[in-house]
Amino acid sequence: MLTNIKNFKGVLIHFLLIFLTYIPFLIFSLIEVSKGVSSDTLIQYVQSNIGILGLLLMLWQVTLGVRSIATIFTKDIIWLNSIHSFFGKYGFVLIMLHPILYYYRRLIDVGAISLPNLSLVRDQYIFLGQLAIFLLGSLWVTSAIFRNKLPYRLWKFIHFVSYPIIFLVFIHSLNIGVILNTPRSDVLRYVWIILFIIFILASIYRLIFQIGILKYKYVVSGVTKVALDTSKIDLKPINKVLNINPSQFLYIQNNIFDEAHPYTISHKNMESNEISITVKNLGKHSEYLNELRIGHKIYLDGPYGVFMQDKSLLDKYPLVLLAGGIGITPFVDYINSLKTKELNHDVILFFGAKTIDDLAFKSDFDEVSRLNPRFKVIYVLSDVKESISGFETGYITEELIKRYITEFNNRKYFVCGPTLMLEKVEEILKSNNVSIDDIYSEKFSF
Repeated sequence: MLTNIKNFKGVLIHFLLIFLTYIPFLIFSLIEVSKGVSSDTLIQYVQSNIGILGLLLMLWQVTLGVRSIATIFTKDIIWLNSIHSFFGKYGFVLIMLHPILYYYRRLIDVGAISLPNLSLVRDQYIFLGQLAIFLLGSLWVTSAIFRNKLPYRLWKFIHFVSYPIIFLVFIHSLNIGVILNTPRSDVLRYVWIILFIIFILASIYRLIFQIGILKYKYVVSGVTKVALDTSKIDLKPINKVLNINPSQFLYIQNNIFDEAHPYTISHKNMESNEISITVKNLGKHSEYLNELRIGHKIYLDGPYGVFMQDKSLLDKYPLVLLAGGIGITPFVDYINSLKTKELNHDVILFFGAKTIDDLAFKSDFDEVSRLNPRFKVIYVLSDVKESISGFETGYITEELIKRYITEFNNRKYFVCGPTLMLEKVEEILKSNNVSIDDIYSEKFSF
């Protein structure tokens, strides 16, 4: 859970870009309207401003939504996705209001809505706007209603419809937009064309980046099995070295043109610049990674994420780490650092898995607990019914947590695992009066 203060720079950049690119059109409209216009013309200016603002929201949503561009102002992809969704939602609303006002005027003036006559140039540009609205409506339906019912790859392919939508709306507005085709609006037309060029360049950049050309190239230098169906994959840089911290994550692309998937960095070697990801076989992509051999080249995009990046929190407060399954990966490097680190507070790890064989890096954690008396690990096995010495059975519940923690306040809680686990643990913590500001979570979607 991250406060808005931590993302102030990102919020400022987003809204500043929208404000600076929209304000010239608003000022021009206010000047023109102040000279005296008919009620019909006033509606046209309102309609045009709504469309321009909606398009600007979508333009900057797409441009700043490019992950490699977004890293300029934030590593917090979860927050970026939320503001990306915010701009998409309200950009959609504004752009849909634009034709509603247009057809309202048509009904008032003509009494009917007619289909465009494609033999007329103006109607051709009207048709482009209508096509954009149809595509935008289809995109909204798939995102808002059927998102969880569609395969990810199909949804992602449909999501790219936003690019031609913006292209169509730019052409439509440049040729028949009220503001852009008003006398004395030449400067605004140049601004609009510049924005169009920015969108085209961002789209080209995203396409090139998507196929892996500009990404970091690493080679597999080692593969070690660390648990049931789980392997630690060591990666060595080929060209450039990623400036990354453990617990952050990367988007990994097996081969050029392949789809990229996110994986958390579990280890980093400061001397060799090697990094490691830990992968559990949970799907086609992770299965493929588990079968990689030494020498295979892969493409990396990142780093992203702010989970466990605030060193002042880690050094100052007692910590409770709660991990489920492969959600242990963001904690591994930090826990290993405790072998030689003198702590002035306690660190407790609750590690839930199905069986003992599913406990990745158990031997490492046991060694840390022997070397550092302020670190304690509690293993929780969900698929084991009989009592086993040194292990808890079942799930990470409120009752279990209270066996080891008597005072919930004045601690920082880091939670990583499947969505259901996150929800249950956060509910437990909140019910025990833990402030939302003291809970930091990272969701693993399988």
